[in-house]
Amino acid sequence: MRAAVERSQALVAFVEDSRLVDVSDGIRALVGDDEAGRARAALIALVASAGLATEGQRARVEGPIVDASGATRQVAFELTVLPGDDAPRILAIGHDVTAQLARETDLARRAMTDALTGLPNRALLADRIGQALLAAERQSTSAALIVLDLDDFKDVNDTFGHSAGDAVLREIGERTRRLLRESDTVARLGGDEFAILLPPPGDVVSAMTTAGKVREALEQPLTVGASVVKTSASLGIALFPQHASTAESLLDHADAAMYAARRTGSAIALYDPENDMRSASVLTRLGEISKAIAAGEFDLSYQPTVRLADRRLLRAEALVRWVHASRGRLRPTEFLALAERGGLGPLLSAWVLRTALERCREWREQGIEAGVSVNIGLRELFDRELPSKIRSALSASGVEARALTLEISEVALRNDASRVERTLLALAKLGVRLALDDFGTGTASLRLLQRLPLSELKLDGRFVSEVCTNIESWSFVRSGIDAAHDLGLEVTAEGVEDKATAYVLERLGCDVAQGAYFTRSPEAFEPGFLRAGELDTAPLN
Repeated sequence: MRAAVERSQALVAFVEDSRLVDVSDGIRALVGDDEAGRARAALIALVASAGLATEGQRARVEGPIVDASGATRQVAFELTVLPGDDAPRILAIGHDVTAQLARETDLARRAMTDALTGLPNRALLADRIGQALLAAERQSTSAALIVLDLDDFKDVNDTFGHSAGDAVLREIGERTRRLLRESDTVARLGGDEFAILLPPPGDVVSAMTTAGKVREALEQPLTVGASVVKTSASLGIALFPQHASTAESLLDHADAAMYAARRTGSAIALYDPENDMRSASVLTRLGEISKAIAAGEFDLSYQPTVRLADRRLLRAEALVRWVHASRGRLRPTEFLALAERGGLGPLLSAWVLRTALERCREWREQGIEAGVSVNIGLRELFDRELPSKIRSALSASGVEARALTLEISEVALRNDASRVERTLLALAKLGVRLALDDFGTGTASLRLLQRLPLSELKLDGRFVSEVCTNIESWSFVRSGIDAAHDLGLEVTAEGVEDKATAYVLERLGCDVAQGAYFTRSPEAFEPGFLRAGELDTAPLN
């Protein structure tokens, strides 16, 4: 038997009195022939660690051994104490499990990392968030989580292909990782969504600073093959324990903040329960809005849109108001965004469209050739049935299509611009006018505007109101007017409140204006007022 053992390539050895007394060729190849060698000592120590001493005892041991060539091998042995008169004699039969361990390690790594970017995945992130929250509790401090989602990433895949999209995701992950500390974690959650964990002390200042740096880095152009790709992202921040008490709720709230940043166009948002559609207070308010729609508690006011050259009324924008039983007439800023987030936007928008067209028909029956403008929300733009709904509303009202202007916020173009473009093309075929509202609040490029079937560009009132007092606003308004005219668009200035602003706008070549200057209040406006001299009709110059 001894000769058979010695000729075997298997790992077989007899250990007695802390010595290898009989070994196979496989053991000899592993530990060498030097009786005092480190490899032999390591193998003997591994066997001794089982603590076997009594005949018949069995055990299994596993551990690393630096073999005779200097390579580290992982070995596992089944040990049995054999009968003997003197010191215990142990039979060790083993296997080299180095390759198996490597495979298991690789599988474990793959289970915790994203295959595309090599970053931690959602499972590993969840584990690290849990550890960070425990540390924050012990230290009585906070931890922060940032969730970021790329804007319009679908356009990258559609334009450049999925291979290019994958390259962009890898570069986004690498750029983000380079900005962080070694203790921070950047993970890919899936698709074009990533998360950044700032362990204790991750406070609001460090989170906002990090988010700002990441956003700035992601806005730098990427080169993919022969193409240059520009990206942007929306980022949401949630803090423990201020906003969440568990790892799961922290991730959920950071995600909710990210969607709030996208909806508002702010790019970065801190979690606010008022913007969380799952919070009790928000659900209560949504219930109130739903009941108000059913009870007919909404009303429309109209703001005139006037051609600057001759003060002719062109159209009036329909502005929805909630006639609240206890709070009076509420402006859209107090309910509209919540209604849209809660899925009530389409229902309210349908009522606004129907009511505005009915009023427009009444004006025309009175001999007033004024059109009407209504706003279209993001959810409606993603509705494939929107063109048919507009067609039906026009048909029911008897108002011709060119009298209706649909206004789309520039911020909406940040959310799947290609899908919005398809909807606008379908709407344009109906013959309605399309206006880009709130220009200056988003990131729409002139190239994109050139593709859209727009008739009108509306300059945001925040710039218009400062055109007489702020050189940057004046420059923006002038550039916006020139760019729109180059694209063949009519330019409307929102928020005109006085004669001086109207004068400057006309000098800059603006076509149309609307605002408080042209009527005492939207609630008091009727088109007949313009004919009756409600406006100051003195020449602007």
